Amino acid sequence: MSVVVNLPGTQQQPEHTENALAGIIAEAETCCVEEETVTAIGGLETDGREISGDGVPIAKTTTRTSPESRRWVKANLAEKRARAAREARNAKLRPAIWIGGGIVLAGSVLALMFLSPVLKVSQVDVGGVERLSSDEVLEASGITTGDHMLSINVRTVENTLELQPWIADATVDRDFPNRLRIHISEREPVAIVNGPDGSVIVDKSGFAIAYVDTTGLAVPRPAIASDATPRPGEAWADESGLALLDLIEMLPNDVLVRMTDFGRADGGFVGTLRGGTVVEFGADRDFARKAKVLAEVIDDIAANQRSVAKIVLTSPDAPAILP
Repeated sequence: MSVVVNLPGTQQQPEHTENALAGIIAEAETCCVEEETVTAIGGLETDGREISGDGVPIAKTTTRTSPESRRWVKANLAEKRARAAREARNAKLRPAIWIGGGIVLAGSVLALMFLSPVLKVSQVDVGGVERLSSDEVLEASGITTGDHMLSINVRTVENTLELQPWIADATVDRDFPNRLRIHISEREPVAIVNGPDGSVIVDKSGFAIAYVDTTGLAVPRPAIASDATPRPGEAWADESGLALLDLIEMLPNDVLVRMTDFGRADGGFVGTLRGGTVVEFGADRDFARKAKVLAEVIDDIAANQRSVAKIVLTSPDAPAILP
């Protein structure tokens, strides 16, 4: 509450009055305290300053705060501090609450998904099989009907399949809600390695695929004599033998089907055609050029119905044909 007393014939100083009012307003806004303000001139409430230097009476404002107001201010400030502290604590806890709630929700969703029978494997499609059967591939994968879709590690299944000697590459895909698709690429056998421990079929890289009975092959493959028999699932380490595989890869298919075996003799590479004709390829590995010349020579021999005992390709530009 503010009470202003102006004596007749006096003039209140604008600057002092504005300062007093500003202070009262600020105090009221910040503290919300009921105050008693008395403004007097002359000898009333002037704190010893009755007149100015030029004899003009000064308006003096004195603010009194009651004990009840002071107690109210202290209580109000304490309440504000407590409320601010609570808000600060809540602000810190709020992210943790959200994160914890999200974890619980995610866990609940995953639990429901694992318990759901809808996500149990009911069908497995197998593609890319030629020599292997779908049942053999499925058995090698370790997947069984009824496995949960989310419990299957497709990369682990792919690695497991690729450990099988016949399988060069495997991919496994989920087709939700309950189907799996397996696709494999089989190794292509190109030759048979005949060693002291049996015959093993190998691909173009020399990877040993499987032991084989040469009399039971539906499509005969050329044989390579070797001092060591590679074991299925391992790479053949014979450098000369790997060179012969490179030669076999260079030969046209119509020539390759006429070859029965390959070997090494007199420091070079040799082969035998069906009918017994020996082909000497020499020691150098210009296989692409020699394969092309051999195809031309064989066509010429067949066209002229010649009987030939040996074809020498040591110099492919000047092949020798011996009766």
